[in-house]
Amino acid sequence: MGTNGKRIIRKCRLKLTAPLYYLLVTQGYPRKQSLDLIFSHPSILESSICKNLANRCIHPAHLNVKIRGKRVQPETVTKLAIDLLNVTATIYAATRNEPVFKCTDGVVRDILSSKQAVRTLQTQMEESTEILRLLRKPYPNLQRIVLVIDSQIPWSKQIALKSLEALKQESWEFEVAVSRSADRSLIELSKKGFVIATSDIVVLQNIDRFTDIPSELSRTNIIKMEPVDLETIIAEGLDETINKAKNPSITLGCK
Repeated sequence: MGTNGKRIIRKCRLKLTAPLYYLLVTQGYPRKQSLDLIFSHPSILESSICKNLANRCIHPAHLNVKIRGKRVQPETVTKLAIDLLNVTATIYAATRNEPVFKCTDGVVRDILSSKQAVRTLQTQMEESTEILRLLRKPYPNLQRIVLVIDSQIPWSKQIALKSLEALKQESWEFEVAVSRSADRSLIELSKKGFVIATSDIVVLQNIDRFTDIPSELSRTNIIKMEPVDLETIIAEGLDETINKAKNPSITLGCK
């Protein structure tokens, strides 16, 4: 875990707030009210960042089970559709020592804002697209790739051209889809048998199979990544809460 990850744990008081938020959303409480209740306390520094993190990374128990059940083994992937901005932003964050998180559904995510992610892809376009050529190692049976880019992203056409340039030396069949709705395009490609590479929770709920490219690149030592493990933080926090509940003197602050 990098220094920036530890800083987020402290500023958001994640050992306390993450288990509480997880319990609330698992019990069915609305996300917005739960976020406001837990992360608007004066002791929480950089409240907006903490809310963004919790909203992206902490999901109710039933949803975690559903998403985990859709994840496929990388060697089974032959057709892959990549949410380009989403995936490259996380890879960029991981390789630049920006905080990344292993979320409750097992997916690795960054906490870059949409503007930061777009700026990242613009300024690091060549490097971001070049990483695509490294997919052969974690996905040995890959045959076809579709890169999906939202047309509303500035420079989307230039990004598409750079992506094609990066892939043209490979033996894969590939194409770039510049779409007015990347989410809808990814969902449609899932229906056509593609495994989807994304961490977008809305897309993940509406597709059949997915893969987590940043995790697979890390597993095969292509990139170095040390995500903050939110599942462990929440599990340890819940254990501590249960232990305190078993000892009223601790819970009530009594001697």
